[in-house]
Amino acid sequence: MEPRAQAARFLVDALFRSCEVIGVCSRAGEAIERLWHLDGADIVIVADRLGGEMTGPQLLVFVAEHWPAVRRILLTGESLIASRLADAIVRRPASPRDVLAAVERLA
Repeated sequence: MEPRAQAARFLVDALFRSCEVIGVCSRAGEAIERLWHLDGADIVIVADRLGGEMTGPQLLVFVAEHWPAVRRILLTGESLIASRLADAIVRRPASPRDVLAAVERLA
């Protein structure tokens, strides 16, 4: 398993213990499709780099425009990310505990 996929698996396992996870998507289009189907979510957690047609920050802009009540968390290794894109920014490398803390702050 590649390191990014392994890190994602650890994160999902940790989130399942304390949250209702409604989906894990590797591409922005897949995430948008799921959000349309569910009419949003409470919180989305997005990595800065995604497979497919959008970056993580572009997906967050789309989510904010279409589902303004959805809280947004960005996982990033970049230092210059505009904070208006996300309600919380978790800097990589981050542990599942760091992400859970961000979720708890927003819940």
